[in-house]
Amino acid sequence: MTDEEFERIKAAEKDHLRAKQRFQETMEALKRQNKVQSTVRQMRTAANRLLRDNEDLVTRLRSWTARQAARLEGALAPESATGDDDLAEAEEELREARAAELVRQYKAASAERQRSEGEETERTTDPDAADEPLPDKTIGRMRERPSDSKA
Repeated sequence: MTDEEFERIKAAEKDHLRAKQRFQETMEALKRQNKVQSTVRQMRTAANRLLRDNEDLVTRLRSWTARQAARLEGALAPESATGDDDLAEAEEELREARAAELVRQYKAASAERQRSEGEETERTTDPDAADEPLPDKTIGRMRERPSDSKA
């Protein structure tokens, strides 16, 4: 082997090692990027879940408030019926208008809750927006989820 061949092989080996090092650095950068993206995805999923829970609680509270107001209106109605016929008739119309408004609010709250439940089913079909994180791996088998172990 001549010195020229040796230098050529040496240069080729150096190029190969440099390319291998660049490849390893690129792989490490991609691994870090995937880890960051996974963390962001998990944070977004958790935030969406909390937002849905909050919206559900607000909807339930509005519904409960509308029902309680309707019950109160119904309980106060017999007491307000005393007096002149015109006054009683006007109060009756006012009570009916309030009751109709409460029914409308209750129906709107129910429709909003059904719409949010429909959006929740759309969100669960998105693989990136899964509500439950994947179970931890175990040796040989995956752990069963509590909802799957119904007997």
